[in-house]
Amino acid sequence: MYKYETVTIEDMDADVSADLAAEQGTNTVSSIGLSATRDATDSRINPTKGLVVGAGTDVAGSFLGGDKDFYRMQGRGSYYIPLKFGSVLEFRARAGFVDAYGDTETVPIFERFFAGGARSIRGYNERKVGPVDENTGDPIGGESLLTATV
Repeated sequence: MYKYETVTIEDMDADVSADLAAEQGTNTVSSIGLSATRDATDSRINPTKGLVVGAGTDVAGSFLGGDKDFYRMQGRGSYYIPLKFGSVLEFRARAGFVDAYGDTETVPIFERFFAGGARSIRGYNERKVGPVDENTGDPIGGESLLTATV
């Protein structure tokens, strides 16, 4: 998988996080990656039993025409157990890390991991679990992620 993306961030308020302010202007991310998924569930849309696992890695850098250098690895898995009355118990885990290299000192905020919300950690607002800016309290994402839910 190859991805070439230009992100332009303009006209920010004065009270944004320092990590977001550092990305003001035009940023070009060019990356190449590989991913694989093994699905042994009974349904891809609404599974009730089985296992699905996936892993992926990608690298972005100036050698691909971008201006951000980083690499990322991540994996995920879900195991479904059917219960009585049409209920299903799901065990889910997700892990990943991302790190900058070369001329890039920090991973761009738009490439970091964010957690919270209905699709990661229910009961928390979207993107609200993890590091925050000390001055604004805005989420700034992390360079690693480990979540597990039942």
